[in-house]
Order: sequence, then C-alpha cells, then structure tokens
Amino acid sequence: MQKIFTVLLAILAFSSNQAQTILWGGANDPKSTFTGGLAASGWTTEAISSSIPDSLANTIWEFSANGTASKGAYWGTRTRIQSPTGATGAMLFNSDYLDNRGVAGNFGNGPSAAPHSGALVSPIIDCSTFPTVAISFHQFYRAFQSTCYIETSSDGGTTWDGKIQLNQEIAANSQTPNAVTADTRKIFNLSSFIAGKPNVKIRFTFEGEYYFWLIDDVTLITVPENDLKLTSAFYTPFAYAQPKSQICGDLFSFSGTASNIG
Repeated sequence: MQKIFTVLLAILAFSSNQAQTILWGGANDPKSTFTGGLAASGWTTEAISSSIPDSLANTIWEFSANGTASKGAYWGTRTRIQSPTGATGAMLFNSDYLDNRGVAGNFGNGPSAAPHSGALVSPIIDCSTFPTVAISFHQFYRAFQSTCYIETSSDGGTTWDGKIQLNQEIAANSQTPNAVTADTRKIFNLSSFIAGKPNVKIRFTFEGEYYFWLIDDVTLITVPENDLKLTSAFYTPFAYAQPKSQICGDLFSFSGTASNIG
C-alpha cells in the first residue's frame, strides 16, 4: 500500500507540471518581466485607499530594480524574489516603507500611513480567442494584517467583476517560500471571468498593513488538461510505540482523494 501511495504522488507531480502554452507575455516580454519598469511594461498603478486621505497619491506599486523591498524597516536580510527574471527587477507594494519611511518604530509617519490599498493594473488584453485562460506569476509576500487579491475586468477597467483572494494561509509575520528550490509560482484559472473577452484588464491588489508583496513574470497560459490534486491524505498508525517483536503485526493503511482541477 505504501508503494502504491508513493507511485500516486509521483504521478500527481508529473501530471501537474505539464507544459502550458503561453497566450500573453513571455520570458523576453517586458509585459511579463517588468524589465525597465512600469513605462516599459505597459502596466499602471492605482491608489485605492489610505488611512490619511492626503497621502492617497503615494499608495502605489513601484518598480524594484533589485527585486527586493529593502527600503522597508523590516526587510532584514532577505534576498530578492527568486523568480526567473528577478535579477532584472520586479513590481512591489512596499507597505512597510509606505507606513514608516524605512525607520523602525516610525509607525504611521511614512508617505502613506497604513492601512492602505493599491493595485498593479495590466494593459488591455484581448482574450477573445482564448477558450480557457489561467494566470501564472511568481511572488514573494510577507504578511501582517493584509490581504491579496487578483481582480479581473472585462470592460477595460471600468468595473472589476472577478475577484480571487490568495495567500490566506500565510500567518501574521510569516512569508511565502523564496528559496531558489522553492515553488514561488502561482497559477489561477481565470476562464470563468475573462475567456473569450476582448477588453480585459487584470490587477493585483494589496489591502491592509505590512509588509510587502513582490510580483514578477506574469503570463497568461492555457489551462492544463490534467492538473491533479491530492486531498484528504490519511494514514492510521496502530500505536505510538511498541515492542520490536510485535511491529510486523501492525497494519498501516494509507488513503487519499485525487481530483483533476484542470
């Protein structure tokens, strides 16, 4: 049973790492890599809210040329976002710096006191020929009291009618993986919101306070036919400890539910 369970995990990993066709953007496209900053990428930034109305104009995303949020007082010794093109920069909402201007303990005295919210907004994308579409991107996020959203518009940004919250599993003062070997890539199926639509915009929205959200290498891709997911994994140890002479009599059962979310 244990060998069968191991084989199942291997199949899941193989199936979930199929190559997908890139529909928009790509490895050498500044719309995806942000190389050269906002002007080169065609993306824009939108200030949504600030706890001090006079500082709303400062509540924006910025291009981080070194792929870090090191201007913030609580960045510490962290390294840059480990995305494929992170060395050429990434987009950043630096809630830490915006609240304290890079000075530890200087709460509320930065360019835009927290809580606040701001969005990174894509250029218009023609998805009229895409029967399915998913968004793929790399991120580095550290949480305190903040939430992250992907939002979609099918009328060029006039209204935002699609919304997905992400990173709910990241506890206060914790962060997403950022080692070279860790999976920093996220994929979300947006077909129900934007597939077949000609006048699409997508935005990343940060709400709340502290610490930062770095985004890089954004592409639109086809939804994989097979995207297998293992849930409800279960095993039943008979005892916590027992004599060696009796261990061979134990029966361990393993089970799980595999589903295709592709």
